[in-house]
Amino acid sequence: MRRSACAFLLAVLCGFAAGCGEEENMPDPTDQRPAAPDFTLLSAEGTMVSLSEYEGHVVFVNFWASWCPPCRIEMPHLQELFEAHADKNFVILAVSLDDPFEPDAPAFAAELGLTFPVLKGTAEVNEAYGSITAIPTTFVIDRQGRIAETLLGEQPYEIFEAALLRHL
Repeated sequence: MRRSACAFLLAVLCGFAAGCGEEENMPDPTDQRPAAPDFTLLSAEGTMVSLSEYEGHVVFVNFWASWCPPCRIEMPHLQELFEAHADKNFVILAVSLDDPFEPDAPAFAAELGLTFPVLKGTAEVNEAYGSITAIPTTFVIDRQGRIAETLLGEQPYEIFEAALLRHL
């Protein structure tokens, strides 16, 4: 009898644990996501670019630097993703943490043929996004302007594309 009760209790506890795990992996409802901090930054082309210009788009805000080896590896994946999905209200804003910004970040963007905006990051924007300490870091902003996901470290194309498709 005692062995049966222990087995039953163990089965119930495992059932609860499995159920809790599934809930944790579910995306947050949109209304519970934090709003993405807006910013206006100087682009490598010399124009001012604001996150709010892309209202209604899925936006990847990627913090990176030209001296960062993982950033150099993942940037071509971002360019490939941008080219494959640019017609779907999707944009990438690459926020450079290079100091100084000139000439490294624009030269790097030109070297890779990046066609999405490359922006000069500021301490204020860095702080608004939680004081980025690990790069690359990519924030996935949903169509409602809320932070839907945060991708830390170098990511392969497949991870970027899966994140994008979840929010298109």
